[in-house]
Amino acid sequence: MKITQSKYKDVFAVRLETEKYTALVLPYEGGKIVSFQDKAGKEYLWQNPSNRYLHIGLTDDFEKGECSGFDDMFPTIDPDFIDGDEYPDHGEVCRLPFSYEIADETLVLYCRSNRLGYSYKKTLREGKDGRVVISYEIENARERDFKCLWAGHCLVRVEKGGQVLLPFAEGEPVDFVYDSTGKTAYGDRFPYKNAYLFSDWQEDAPACKKLYFPRKCERGFVGYQYPSGDTFVMEFDEKRLPYLGIWQDHGVVNGSYCVGLEPCSLGYDTVTNAKAYGQESALKRGESLFFQISLYIRK
Repeated sequence: MKITQSKYKDVFAVRLETEKYTALVLPYEGGKIVSFQDKAGKEYLWQNPSNRYLHIGLTDDFEKGECSGFDDMFPTIDPDFIDGDEYPDHGEVCRLPFSYEIADETLVLYCRSNRLGYSYKKTLREGKDGRVVISYEIENARERDFKCLWAGHCLVRVEKGGQVLLPFAEGEPVDFVYDSTGKTAYGDRFPYKNAYLFSDWQEDAPACKKLYFPRKCERGFVGYQYPSGDTFVMEFDEKRLPYLGIWQDHGVVNGSYCVGLEPCSLGYDTVTNAKAYGQESALKRGESLFFQISLYIRK
């Protein structure tokens, strides 16, 4: 993998070039992947139309920031208050600056949270068939257990006539946690239908929804297929990230048209909510969470 310094809008970026793809990573903006393109230059991640990068601080509303690309969410998605600690909206790690190192055709990103007591490392390298492989190591450096969740927030650019590809079949139960149209309420459970995820939609009918599959993934796979047939694919470790959420926005948040692919260690947006659904996990003192995610395009 060829790794060079670059820019995205007005901020520093690191450019990764594999056999088939190019990606831009922003070390100082939570280590996010802000762009993922094939060699023909087709962009697969949602891009904020602002000419300048929209930063967020530790207490800022996430939706007022860039709100694009692929962010990591840790130790929560929605704000939560656990064992005396306040977890900010969209988690803390997406708001932290990372140090970075380029070595042996890999990009290593690292940060440490003094406030919540964890260290966070992600390593990006080229994998099979040019795919981008991201390896994670999150260590609990506190003196007590750390109740937390990890979730991806990979916003994929959508097109009319495209569809989400899932490791579940139609008829699988899904739980809604948000619906801007008011047609469903928090906790409503229905048999899954492709229509829930706007396989077709109208730009004059804005809508935003979030749902979770309560059953664990048997295969770590989720993707978005374009009308042209090419599919953005995310493969993930279903043992470490057993649950899957889907967030899709068509014109509600910042006028975006995207689908959020969100594999996660716990569902339902917070540790507190997950517990109500019978899902619990914690990093013990000195324990680390390891997992991998791969990104590629299937033609």
